[in-house]
Amino acid sequence: MTSPMLEPSAVCSNTYSPSFNGEPRVFVGTVAINGQPAMDGTVVTVCSEKDRILLGETTTSAGHYSLVTQGWTGRPEIFRVSNSDAHQTVKLDHPGAINRLNLTVGTTTNQASIPDLVPSLVDRVEGEVTSLGSNLLSIWNHDNLTQIWNWYDPRQEFAAYNTLSRMREGSVYLVRLKDSQAAVLNGRQQGLFQGWSFVRWARDISSPSCPAIAIERAVSPMTNKDNLLRVWGFDPARQLVGPDFGWLLYDPRPVFAVANNISELTPDLGYWVNVSLRQTADVGAQEWNLYPGWNLELWDTCG
Repeated sequence: MTSPMLEPSAVCSNTYSPSFNGEPRVFVGTVAINGQPAMDGTVVTVCSEKDRILLGETTTSAGHYSLVTQGWTGRPEIFRVSNSDAHQTVKLDHPGAINRLNLTVGTTTNQASIPDLVPSLVDRVEGEVTSLGSNLLSIWNHDNLTQIWNWYDPRQEFAAYNTLSRMREGSVYLVRLKDSQAAVLNGRQQGLFQGWSFVRWARDISSPSCPAIAIERAVSPMTNKDNLLRVWGFDPARQLVGPDFGWLLYDPRPVFAVANNISELTPDLGYWVNVSLRQTADVGAQEWNLYPGWNLELWDTCG
């Protein structure tokens, strides 16, 4: 229960509808209300400071929170606990950043100690990516069905907050590194970039690489059903090159024809596909199981 001494502040919009789900950040830490640990189930939200658009929401457990947020690098965001703004605000770091930020609302005198969390997941990730060593910043996996990010940070202070406990065969991961590196992952030699790299966790890929395919042909199963909203492509090899930093766009609406710069699906690039309805689509020799919202698909192997 929130203390009646807290002053309510301007609310965030109650509709969470991120324009794009591909650049997450995570904030974790403790939550104190008038110096006491927040009760389990206390709502923590984050919204943009300028227009107070809701960008993420979670609830507390044992006086702690863990929240994935979307937004633009360098723009300030406000955290809210229950109905009040927290004392802490942030400017978003690089996409993929994982940060500790302890939140307080109300009085901060006589602050009670909040015990550290104990890790509840058995960590199998560390042993599967030992070849990356201290070069590893984080690993991310997007669940297309639930639209939820799971993540792993090798730093000990985040062990109790990690939501990714193992690498699953066939799944696609975004691996974030300090520097480019050649590494053996799941028995296969792979070249990884500084920043983001796509990795399909598959020990043996015997199928041939996907050939390039015209974007209109590739997305025709979705556009024929008026189901496609937008596609963002990402080229890790160009993520440090402006002005687009590896991002590519295809929007089927005629007004975007001059802005579109995806002409074809290119091997080893990742594509974020935004659809309205559940659909299974044959895209070239791949089968895409698409769910309402954003779906990450890797154009790597076909057959």
